[in-house]
Amino acid sequence: MHDQTVRLMSHDLKPAEIADGLALPEGMARRWHARGCHGTLSHNVKAVYQRCLSWCDAHPANLHNLPPGPAGRKFVEYMGGMDALTARATTDFGRGEYRRVAEVMKHAVYAHTEHAPARKLAALAHEQMVFGPSRPSGAMPSCWPRARTARVRRRPPRVRLATHCWARCRTSCCSTCWPCACASRAGAQAFC
Repeated sequence: MHDQTVRLMSHDLKPAEIADGLALPEGMARRWHARGCHGTLSHNVKAVYQRCLSWCDAHPANLHNLPPGPAGRKFVEYMGGMDALTARATTDFGRGEYRRVAEVMKHAVYAHTEHAPARKLAALAHEQMVFGPSRPSGAMPSCWPRARTARVRRRPPRVRLATHCWARCRTSCCSTCWPCACASRAGAQAFC
C-alpha cells in the first residue's frame, strides 16, 4: 500500500484520487488481517500521502480555503438554490450515491443551517455511509455515533471559534475558550 501510494503520488495524483483507485491484490484482500477493522485502505492511503507530502495537495484553491459558511453559500448559489440542490441530492440518494449526497449536503447545511430538509437528507446519507451494508470498515459506526446524526436532523450545527489566549494561559484560566494544555498540567478541567 505504501509503495503504490508513493508511486501514484509521483504521477501527481491527489489523496482522494489515490484512495479511490487503489485496491489490495485479491490474495491479500482475502486475508483476515488485511481487512479494514480499524480503518480503511482509503484512510491509510491518505495517511501515507500526508506523512510524505503534508496536508497540502498542491492545488491553489486548497492553499487558502474559504470557511465552510461562505463556501457553502456560494456553492448553493452556483447549484441554483437550496430547492434545486436538495432535489438533485434526493435523486442521487435514490441511486445510492451516498458519498456524493453527503458532500453536497455538507455545503448546503453550512450555507443554510435552518433548512430542515437539507439537514435530514445529510443525516440519511451519513447513516447509509456509516451504518449501511456497504460501509467500508467495521470501525465506522464508532466514528459516527447515532446521536450525532440525530443532532444534524434536529437543529443547526453550532459554530464556535477558538481563540487561544497564550498570555493568560500561563497565569489564570477562565471559561471563554477551549481546553488548554495548562488544564492538563494542573490536573483539572480548566479552560483558558
